[in-house]
Amino acid sequence: MAALGLAAFAGTLFCLRHRSPAHLLVLLAGFTLFAGAFFPVASAFVEPLSWRNIVLAPEADVVAVQAEYVAFGFGLLAAACVAFAAGHLRPRAHVEPFERERPARSDALAATMLLLCGAALYGAFVQRVGLESLSSRDDYADKYLRAVGLGPLAIGINVMIVACLWAEAGEVGPRLRRAFRVAGAAIAAWSLLVIAVRTNVVILGLGYAWILCVRRRIVVSRVRPAIVALAVCGWFGLELVSQWRGAVQEVGADRAFESIARNAESNLAAVIGGSEFSHPFLTALEVRMHEHEGALGGQSYLDAIPALAPLSLVPDRPLALAETFARTHYADLAERGGGTAFSLVAEAWWNGGQLVGALGVGFLAGLLLLALEAGAAARRAGVLSRTVPYLTFLCVIAHRSESAVLLKQVVAIGLPVLAVVIVVDLLHTVLVRRSAAAPVPEPS
Repeated sequence: MAALGLAAFAGTLFCLRHRSPAHLLVLLAGFTLFAGAFFPVASAFVEPLSWRNIVLAPEADVVAVQAEYVAFGFGLLAAACVAFAAGHLRPRAHVEPFERERPARSDALAATMLLLCGAALYGAFVQRVGLESLSSRDDYADKYLRAVGLGPLAIGINVMIVACLWAEAGEVGPRLRRAFRVAGAAIAAWSLLVIAVRTNVVILGLGYAWILCVRRRIVVSRVRPAIVALAVCGWFGLELVSQWRGAVQEVGADRAFESIARNAESNLAAVIGGSEFSHPFLTALEVRMHEHEGALGGQSYLDAIPALAPLSLVPDRPLALAETFARTHYADLAERGGGTAFSLVAEAWWNGGQLVGALGVGFLAGLLLLALEAGAAARRAGVLSRTVPYLTFLCVIAHRSESAVLLKQVVAIGLPVLAVVIVVDLLHTVLVRRSAAAPVPEPS
């Protein structure tokens, strides 16, 4: 099964060999391979250690779930093959990566407004939740309980990240660009050192990588193995940070690395059983063991739109599958404010049945990502090219999410971006009209 998943990924790379290695479809195909193969392959050599109920599931069920991920990968491959056959993936003509279609001050103003808007929202969120609760290293559930109903405020830090990526991709001056880079570094430091959220660092890293690949015209066929090795080392580095944080809680900062080295075997088992690559696979495994294939019949996709409403405003809105899953299988954890990630493949199996559901969802997801990248490439100074760097992150977390959660992420970012773009365009129109209406001085 791992070999079949690798074949699907290799075929997708072949079709996209003239595109960026940070292309949305390349990222999703790569993480489909890892999410579908990491746990079953690694657990064949090391007995996993996890708090999940089904970490020691029968091998036949493990292989069956792995087949679902392979089907999803072949769905992505089918989408890439359609685009390749239609000629949409040929080498692009030589164009400037970010040609200027609007004044530079529009990008500067939009990025600045997004940063200020995000800072105001997140500042209110910190005030409501409390800095002590956010920075607590002992009770992670407390901050989530306090944050219930504050989703529109919590998204502020993501809006600030969009602002940093907008400034990097847009036509702004070098001083302002450096200022936004400092802001991005501050967000990363705050996320790692204070609130212990690695996700924001991943968003920034992937977004800057997408911009770098486009600007320097790096394509899949030119990627060196050293870059792939560096990406793998980066992932292991994030896992090490997680292990170090847990060791600090137990033995203190001065003995944390000594504790990690001494318990290397159990730590490795915990990585295999608790990695971000393992959680979606284990979720799909639990859903397969306790639910009926095709039982939802597409209902979760229909509920994705009403599920966008904040729970504080619409208490009876449809719950996301992740919420019902946590309450059903991990009730104690849900009551304490904790939760579990879900699985895009599990949702596909639950809605569309064995293999067919994953294949169909993978195909549609591949077409959507190809359309987004094509839109960003068509107008390098357009709004889509400024926001796609942030969307790279959604391709990475897709397999630990579901359709409702992914749609909510897009809408939560899209609304403030749309509002800022409307304001900036109105200001630009007013300035242009005033400039045109101003009297021209007569020559002396």
